[in-house]
Amino acid sequence: MGRIDDVEKLKDGLVTLAKCEDDVKATPYVGGEEEQFVIGIADVGIIETALSKVTGQYAPKKVRVIASLKVQESGDTGYLKVFVNSEVAPRLTVETSSLVYELVNGEFDVSGLLDGKHMLTVKLSTDSVTGKVYNDLIDFYLLQ
Repeated sequence: MGRIDDVEKLKDGLVTLAKCEDDVKATPYVGGEEEQFVIGIADVGIIETALSKVTGQYAPKKVRVIASLKVQESGDTGYLKVFVNSEVAPRLTVETSSLVYELVNGEFDVSGLLDGKHMLTVKLSTDSVTGKVYNDLIDFYLLQ
């Protein structure tokens, strides 16, 4: 009986996946290293991929995006936006004003999505009609 009591005392001190930081629970989802660019202020899609969610089996809570971005002209700002399904507002917007590639990152919540297939669309744009924004790396991670 003393052994069971010892186990009970240790339970709260156990390291479980649920108690880990998000980085420990990050699963690589999709990535790419193809340079792409967009000119202008309109959001233009560069990547589209599907995400599945099945409650009780695999239901990510967040999606982390890490990407490299740069703009062509000093003073311009480039944007990378991620849209889910046919939503008109992005779930995530990251930006850069750098003339050399820099890593940008962010996360967005997907815990409220219904079970099934969901489309993720990555779009680029700038704050200038003639501005040019480049992307040459993008990685998605699913967070539990």
